[in-house]
Amino acid sequence: SPKVIVTMSHQLIIFAIALPGYWLATYTMDSLGRKRIQMMGFMMMALLYGILAGLLSTMHNGNVSEGMKALLLIIYGLTFFFSNFGPNSTTFILPSESFPMHVRASMNGFSAACGKSGAAIGSAFFKPLSVSIGVPAVMGICAGVSLLGLLITILFIEDRRGMEMKGDNNNPGSEGHSHTQALLGSNRTDNNF
Repeated sequence: SPKVIVTMSHQLIIFAIALPGYWLATYTMDSLGRKRIQMMGFMMMALLYGILAGLLSTMHNGNVSEGMKALLLIIYGLTFFFSNFGPNSTTFILPSESFPMHVRASMNGFSAACGKSGAAIGSAFFKPLSVSIGVPAVMGICAGVSLLGLLITILFIEDRRGMEMKGDNNNPGSEGHSHTQALLGSNRTDNNF
């Protein structure tokens, strides 16, 4: 049916916008760092969801121009791009780098379970919330959740570029520091972003 073809074409457009986010994250993961990539992803998602909330709240009737439909589709696709170039990529890497070796596998699994639980909850509530409070409000909530992710990233994620994974070296007292830092006597652990 024509509606299925339109839906499929929209999904292909969103996929074509979203997939390069993973590629860009992979290419820049070491140069930009996981923390910075995650921050940029959450920041752009918050901005784009906020724009969607604003645009959708101004549309009171079903008469939306084709140009506006295309713009909304592109903006929505960009939320997936920055999700992929951001938390979708970094959340697979950060747990393996962040936990000491003796709990790394367990905590990596726990982190993955938490992420999947959050995704399941968000997916389960999206449709009922859209019906009860409207899509613009749900986009606003998505913007708020993205801002919360940005704040948590700023406050709690350490930029570990150039450092060994915690517990991977045999030097007592130097857990989590690179050989270069150990040689230079640097104990700096502040978050540079």
